[in-house]
Amino acid sequence: INAEYMGLVFRQNLPAPQAKMLPQYISKKRKPRGKKPVKPHTKPTQSSNQSGSSSDEYSESDQEDYTDDTDNEGKSGYRKGGYHAVKIGDIFHNGRYIVEKKLGWGHFSTVWLASDLHVSDDHPNKLVALKIQKSASQYTEAAMDEIQLLSVMTTHDTDGRYYCVRLLDNFFIYGPHGKHCCLVFEPLGKNLLHMIKQYDYQGIPLPIVKILCKQILVGLDFLHTKCEIIHTDLKPENFLVSQWPPYDLKEVQADRIEVLRK
Repeated sequence: INAEYMGLVFRQNLPAPQAKMLPQYISKKRKPRGKKPVKPHTKPTQSSNQSGSSSDEYSESDQEDYTDDTDNEGKSGYRKGGYHAVKIGDIFHNGRYIVEKKLGWGHFSTVWLASDLHVSDDHPNKLVALKIQKSASQYTEAAMDEIQLLSVMTTHDTDGRYYCVRLLDNFFIYGPHGKHCCLVFEPLGKNLLHMIKQYDYQGIPLPIVKILCKQILVGLDFLHTKCEIIHTDLKPENFLVSQWPPYDLKEVQADRIEVLRK
């Protein structure tokens, strides 16, 4: 879940930034001997009774690098096996999540800020990041593997103390382009590459670097020792910084209402 989020601002009176690792390039450690266990997938619940199936027509093999350089991922991806067309105000998962705004997009999916209508306004996860995967089989399989790994991580880190992103929910939706797996996360900020660019590639200040390195190492140690998971692609794009200041719920909802009025 790396997407377009609010900009980072670092001032002396603000909390220290927190880096959180993304799951798309982590894998379970291999056992040295014995039969390879079959990995049971955690099956997402279905949010629609409509019939639908994923398509193999989409054959892109690009890795999932999200961007906030543009709001437009192009129309070519909206086809069988591709993206699901999402609009501000769309409601998913039996009336639970309402789409507030677009956060970003990648080769595998689009990501949206949404409100959870099943919890109170003061709930810590009232606002969530909704990742909607492309419908081709390879993207669904990648999402299922991601769900399995995230489920292990969440089991061992219920309160987020180890700086790893947490999966809050998952389900399927159906649309004209097929069956899409959806993952729900806590909303986070921009990635470390964005922070590097903020400092014009001249180097992030050392006090911030020390904080980020410590948190990244804590997260890696947690993955290795508690979850038996290996992260296989450590790079700035795969680490998100906590959102600061936090999203303002009333402001987010007011912006959505204004968009729907137009």
